Amino acid sequence: MNSKEQKKIVKWIKIVVLRLLKEKNLTKLDIETLISAGMLGYTQARTRFDPSRNVKFKTFAEYRIKGAVLDEVRKMIGDERTKTPRARRIDNYDYELITDSSQD
Repeated sequence: MNSKEQKKIVKWIKIVVLRLLKEKNLTKLDIETLISAGMLGYTQARTRFDPSRNVKFKTFAEYRIKGAVLDEVRKMIGDERTKTPRARRIDNYDYELITDSSQD
């Protein structure tokens, strides 16, 4: 792959990531970190792509890029769905302690 092709791929990845962030209203997050996650998703797509499944590489890669970006967003914002029930109970308990002490 030559330099011109690499620049074209990087530009496409940035477009995919920025479009996703705009759709999900996540434009205030660290965009460079999320573009890096998109690059990682593209790299994973290159290694995991199976042409025998009759799917275009571009379509497959776009899903991998979006998935990698959304995983990174979840890490950044501490998605509640990824917490264990015990961690959620601790968070709720901490919140109750804070609100109870502020009412005193």
